[in-house]
Amino acid sequence: MRAPRLSGVVGRLRCCGLAFAPATGERPRFALTDRGIALLARRDRASVGDARRRWSVRPLNAETPLTWRNVSGTRSRQLLRNIGHTEAVHSFIAALAVQSRSLGFEVAQLDPPHRASVFFGHDGRLHSVRPDASGILRRGATALSFLLEWERRAVRPVTMAARIAPYLRYFSSARPDDHGARPAVLVVFEDDLAATRFLRVARREIARTGIRVPLHVSHRLLLERHGPLGPAWRIPGAAETAHLFGDA
Repeated sequence: MRAPRLSGVVGRLRCCGLAFAPATGERPRFALTDRGIALLARRDRASVGDARRRWSVRPLNAETPLTWRNVSGTRSRQLLRNIGHTEAVHSFIAALAVQSRSLGFEVAQLDPPHRASVFFGHDGRLHSVRPDASGILRRGATALSFLLEWERRAVRPVTMAARIAPYLRYFSSARPDDHGARPAVLVVFEDDLAATRFLRVARREIARTGIRVPLHVSHRLLLERHGPLGPAWRIPGAAETAHLFGDA
């Protein structure tokens, strides 16, 4: 939907009391009012009360700013608490979709976090990897499957080692090839320093375990400059950046 048309739709929703623009930061954001939530719930024959308890953005205290601690809906509270991370992941996926079209790739599949989780057996136990998104791109006979991790909290070597541990287990199992496409693990950091530290830790852990992880690491500035399919990625042991999908 183009911007003028979207603006008109949002304007009509606000005039009808179905949506509003909460003051949650610099960027404009829109949310459904309780009346809008009720309309959708009735349309879907769902419980209005349950929908409001999950998605309402009505403040618990109208006299204080609207922060994640002051939102009545449990799911909305969680979303608002992680809004920066969520926006980063959505921006990555949007940039990937736009750049894919310009380079002749087909976006065959894109999954959000609740559908991107992968469960697998390892040493007789059930384990999982829970990326922020996953997807498959195709161009002719070439396919790329990926698992995306947008990382904000892993800043110490111990934490970074803990982040890569599930993927070491995953790639030591038979699961990565069960759909015919071995996924690349894309890890994005906010800055180059954290990305470089993670590459050192990952290289050490891969050498220690002998398990090959198709790891690609980048940071926000590189992605903004080159795009997800551009020369924005580094792999453990390599000094130069490279394209994610070969010489795209």
